[in-house]
Amino acid sequence: MQPSVTSTRDPWLLGAASAVADADPPLAAILRESRIETWWEIDRGHLEALQLIMDEAQAAFYANRLLCGRLSIPADAGAYETVIEDDGLTLKALQAINPDLVGFDVVEAEAGSLARQGPAPVRCVEWQRMWFRSRAEVAIAQALDRANAGFVPNPSVRLGVTQDHRDNVEPDLIVFAHGKVGIIEVDGPWHTPQTAHAEHERDRRFREHGIAVVERYSADDCTAMPDEVVAGFLRLLALNG
Repeated sequence: MQPSVTSTRDPWLLGAASAVADADPPLAAILRESRIETWWEIDRGHLEALQLIMDEAQAAFYANRLLCGRLSIPADAGAYETVIEDDGLTLKALQAINPDLVGFDVVEAEAGSLARQGPAPVRCVEWQRMWFRSRAEVAIAQALDRANAGFVPNPSVRLGVTQDHRDNVEPDLIVFAHGKVGIIEVDGPWHTPQTAHAEHERDRRFREHGIAVVERYSADDCTAMPDEVVAGFLRLLALNG
Protein backbone atom coordinates (compact mmCIF):
# COMPACT_ATOMS: atom_id res chain seq x y z
CA MET A 1 0.00 0.00 0.00
CA GLN A 2 1.33 3.42 -0.87
CA PRO A 3 1.72 5.95 1.94
CA SER A 4 -0.93 8.64 2.19
CA VAL A 5 1.02 11.86 2.48
CA THR A 6 0.07 14.33 5.14
CA SER A 7 0.67 18.01 4.64
CA THR A 8 3.78 19.86 5.74
CA ARG A 9 3.18 21.52 9.12
CA ASP A 10 0.97 18.55 10.03
CA PRO A 11 -0.80 19.10 13.38
CA TRP A 12 0.54 15.74 14.57
CA LEU A 13 4.12 16.91 14.07
CA LEU A 14 3.37 20.32 15.55
CA GLY A 15 2.00 18.60 18.64
CA ALA A 16 5.08 16.40 18.87
CA ALA A 17 7.30 19.47 18.46
CA SER A 18 5.54 21.18 21.34
CA ALA A 19 5.96 18.07 23.48
CA VAL A 20 9.75 17.91 22.99
CA ALA A 21 10.42 21.66 22.95
CA ASP A 22 11.56 21.92 26.56
CA ALA A 23 13.79 18.84 26.43
CA ASP A 24 15.29 19.46 22.98
CA PRO A 25 14.53 22.81 21.29
CA PRO A 26 16.58 22.05 18.10
CA LEU A 27 14.68 18.78 17.63
CA ALA A 28 11.38 20.64 18.02
CA ALA A 29 12.45 23.15 15.37
CA ILE A 30 13.24 20.34 12.92
CA LEU A 31 9.88 18.64 13.53
CA ARG A 32 8.05 21.90 12.80
CA GLU A 33 9.69 21.96 9.37
CA SER A 34 9.18 18.27 8.57
CA ARG A 35 6.54 16.06 6.99
CA ILE A 36 5.23 12.69 8.13
CA GLU A 37 3.72 9.97 5.97
CA THR A 38 1.87 7.02 7.51
CA TRP A 39 0.46 3.74 6.23
CA TRP A 40 -0.75 0.40 7.56
CA GLU A 41 1.22 -2.79 7.05
CA ILE A 42 0.40 -6.39 7.94
CA ASP A 43 2.16 -7.61 11.07
CA ARG A 44 4.30 -10.30 9.42
CA GLY A 45 4.91 -12.17 12.65
CA HIS A 46 1.20 -12.37 13.44
CA LEU A 47 0.42 -13.34 9.84
CA GLU A 48 2.89 -16.22 9.90
CA ALA A 49 1.48 -17.47 13.20
CA LEU A 50 -2.07 -17.41 11.82
CA GLN A 51 -0.99 -19.27 8.69
CA LEU A 52 -0.19 -22.25 10.88
CA ILE A 53 -3.86 -22.64 11.82
CA MET A 54 -5.80 -21.24 8.82
CA ASP A 55 -5.41 -20.67 5.09
CA GLU A 56 -3.55 -17.70 3.66
CA ALA A 57 -6.65 -15.67 2.82
CA GLN A 58 -8.09 -16.02 6.30
CA ALA A 59 -4.71 -15.29 7.88
CA ALA A 60 -4.33 -12.11 5.82
CA PHE A 61 -7.85 -11.03 6.84
CA TYR A 62 -7.35 -11.55 10.58
CA ALA A 63 -3.70 -10.51 10.89
CA ASN A 64 -2.96 -7.39 12.88
CA ARG A 65 -2.06 -4.19 11.06
CA LEU A 66 0.79 -1.92 12.14
CA LEU A 67 0.85 1.84 11.60
CA CYS A 68 4.24 2.69 10.11
CA GLY A 69 5.67 6.06 9.21
CA ARG A 70 8.27 7.96 7.26
CA LEU A 71 9.54 11.28 8.61
CA SER A 72 10.93 13.62 5.94
CA ILE A 73 13.19 16.21 7.53
CA PRO A 74 15.10 19.24 6.23
CA ALA A 75 18.38 18.34 4.53
CA ASP A 76 20.42 20.56 6.84
CA ALA A 77 23.79 19.42 8.16
CA GLY A 78 23.28 17.74 11.51
CA ALA A 79 19.48 17.51 11.31
CA TYR A 80 19.54 13.77 10.58
CA GLU A 81 21.72 13.05 13.62
CA THR A 82 19.53 15.26 15.80
CA VAL A 83 16.50 13.12 14.99
CA ILE A 84 18.02 9.64 15.02
CA GLU A 85 20.00 10.35 18.21
CA ASP A 86 17.03 11.79 20.13
CA ASP A 87 16.80 8.82 22.55
CA GLY A 88 13.25 8.09 21.39
CA LEU A 89 11.83 11.56 22.12
CA THR A 90 10.16 11.94 18.73
CA LEU A 91 8.57 8.51 18.74
CA LYS A 92 7.25 8.95 22.29
CA ALA A 93 5.79 12.36 21.41
CA LEU A 94 4.11 11.01 18.27
CA GLN A 95 2.79 7.95 20.10
CA ALA A 96 1.32 10.17 22.80
CA ILE A 97 -0.92 11.63 20.09
CA ASN A 98 -1.46 8.43 18.08
CA PRO A 99 -0.60 5.28 20.08
CA ASP A 100 -1.02 3.10 16.96
CA LEU A 101 2.29 4.26 15.51
CA VAL A 102 4.90 1.53 15.92
CA GLY A 103 7.86 3.36 14.40
CA PHE A 104 9.12 5.45 11.51
CA ASP A 105 12.02 5.80 9.11
CA VAL A 106 13.88 9.10 8.79
CA VAL A 107 14.73 10.46 5.35
CA GLU A 108 15.96 13.79 4.06
CA ALA A 109 13.42 15.67 1.96
CA GLU A 110 14.23 16.74 -1.57
CA ALA A 111 15.17 20.38 -1.92
CA GLY A 112 12.11 22.63 -2.03
CA SER A 113 9.64 19.93 -0.96
CA LEU A 114 9.14 21.31 2.56
CA ALA A 115 7.83 24.69 3.62
CA ARG A 116 10.90 26.30 5.09
CA GLN A 117 11.66 29.36 7.19
CA GLY A 118 15.43 29.07 7.16
CA PRO A 119 17.71 26.26 8.29
CA ALA A 120 16.67 24.23 11.30
CA PRO A 121 19.10 24.54 14.23
CA VAL A 122 21.61 21.76 14.70
CA ARG A 123 21.70 20.23 18.15
CA CYS A 124 25.25 20.39 19.50
CA VAL A 125 26.76 17.64 21.63
CA GLU A 126 29.13 18.68 24.42
CA TRP A 127 32.20 16.78 25.48
CA GLN A 128 35.10 18.15 27.57
CA ARG A 129 33.61 21.65 27.25
CA MET A 130 33.83 21.44 23.46
CA TRP A 131 30.91 21.32 21.04
CA PHE A 132 30.27 18.84 18.24
CA ARG A 133 27.54 18.44 15.63
CA SER A 134 26.97 14.71 16.18
CA ARG A 135 27.85 11.78 18.39
CA ALA A 136 29.95 10.41 15.55
CA GLU A 137 32.19 13.49 15.83
CA VAL A 138 32.39 12.99 19.60
CA ALA A 139 33.46 9.37 19.08
CA ILE A 140 36.32 10.52 16.83
CA ALA A 141 37.31 13.26 19.28
CA GLN A 142 37.47 10.71 22.10
CA ALA A 143 39.58 8.40 19.95
CA LEU A 144 41.94 11.29 19.11
CA ASP A 145 42.16 12.02 22.83
CA ARG A 146 43.13 8.41 23.54
CA ALA A 147 45.78 8.71 20.82
CA ASN A 148 47.17 11.88 22.47
CA ALA A 149 46.61 13.91 19.30
CA GLY A 150 45.75 17.59 19.36
CA PHE A 151 42.55 18.67 17.66
CA VAL A 152 40.07 21.51 17.21
CA PRO A 153 36.39 20.68 16.51
CA ASN A 154 34.29 22.66 14.03
CA PRO A 155 36.47 25.78 13.77
CA SER A 156 35.71 28.64 11.41
CA VAL A 157 38.52 28.81 8.84
CA ARG A 158 39.16 31.49 6.22
CA LEU A 159 40.43 30.03 2.92
CA GLY A 160 41.36 31.18 -0.55
CA VAL A 161 44.61 31.88 -2.39
CA THR A 162 43.18 34.87 -4.27
CA GLN A 163 41.02 37.72 -3.02
CA ASP A 164 38.11 36.86 -5.30
CA HIS A 165 37.92 33.31 -3.92
CA ARG A 166 38.13 33.90 -0.17
CA ASP A 167 35.50 32.11 1.91
CA ASN A 168 34.73 30.78 5.39
CA VAL A 169 34.41 27.03 5.94
CA GLU A 170 34.03 24.79 9.00
CA PRO A 171 35.95 21.50 8.87
CA ASP A 172 34.76 18.91 11.36
CA LEU A 173 38.12 18.36 13.07
CA ILE A 174 41.55 19.90 12.53
CA VAL A 175 44.11 17.44 13.89
CA PHE A 176 47.69 18.08 15.07
CA ALA A 177 50.09 15.13 15.35
CA HIS A 178 53.66 14.24 14.38
CA GLY A 179 54.33 17.96 13.91
CA LYS A 180 51.81 17.98 11.07
CA VAL A 181 48.25 19.21 10.49
CA GLY A 182 45.40 17.32 8.85
CA ILE A 183 41.62 17.36 8.67
CA ILE A 184 39.02 14.70 9.44
CA GLU A 185 35.55 15.10 7.94
CA VAL A 186 32.72 12.98 9.37
CA ASP A 187 30.26 12.42 6.54
CA GLY A 188 26.64 11.91 7.52
CA PRO A 189 23.76 10.94 5.20
CA TRP A 190 23.52 14.40 3.65
CA HIS A 191 26.81 13.71 1.86
CA THR A 192 25.61 12.34 -1.47
CA PRO A 193 26.96 12.00 -5.01
CA GLN A 194 25.28 15.33 -5.70
CA THR A 195 27.36 17.06 -3.01
CA ALA A 196 30.62 15.26 -3.81
CA HIS A 197 31.93 17.84 -6.28
CA ALA A 198 31.52 20.74 -3.84
CA GLU A 199 33.10 18.72 -1.04
CA HIS A 200 36.10 17.74 -3.14
CA GLU A 201 36.50 21.36 -4.18
CA ARG A 202 36.54 22.41 -0.54
CA ASP A 203 39.10 19.71 0.29
CA ARG A 204 41.27 20.97 -2.58
CA ARG A 205 41.23 24.47 -1.13
CA PHE A 206 42.67 23.17 2.14
CA ARG A 207 45.45 21.53 0.14
CA GLU A 208 46.16 24.86 -1.55
CA HIS A 209 47.09 26.12 1.93
CA GLY A 210 49.46 23.23 2.56
CA ILE A 211 47.17 20.81 4.41
CA ALA A 212 47.87 17.65 2.44
CA VAL A 213 45.81 15.15 4.43
CA VAL A 214 42.05 15.76 4.27
CA GLU A 215 40.22 12.49 4.86
CA ARG A 216 36.49 11.72 4.86
CA TYR A 217 34.94 8.89 6.88
CA SER A 218 31.33 7.80 7.14
CA ALA A 219 29.49 8.62 10.36
CA ASP A 220 28.69 4.91 10.71
CA ASP A 221 32.39 3.95 10.67
CA CYS A 222 33.26 6.79 13.05
CA THR A 223 30.67 5.57 15.52
CA ALA A 224 31.36 1.84 15.18
CA MET A 225 35.18 1.87 15.08
CA PRO A 226 36.54 5.31 15.99
CA ASP A 227 39.94 4.05 17.17
CA GLU A 228 40.55 2.27 13.87
CA VAL A 229 39.52 5.37 11.91
CA VAL A 230 41.85 7.58 13.95
CA ALA A 231 44.74 5.11 13.74
CA GLY A 232 44.44 4.99 9.96
CA PHE A 233 44.23 8.75 9.72
CA LEU A 234 47.28 9.29 11.94
CA ARG A 235 49.30 6.85 9.82
CA LEU A 236 48.40 8.84 6.70
CA LEU A 237 49.27 12.08 8.46
CA ALA A 238 52.66 10.78 9.56
CA LEU A 239 53.48 9.67 6.00
CA ASN A 240 51.97 12.50 3.98
CA GLY A 241 51.21 15.49 6.16
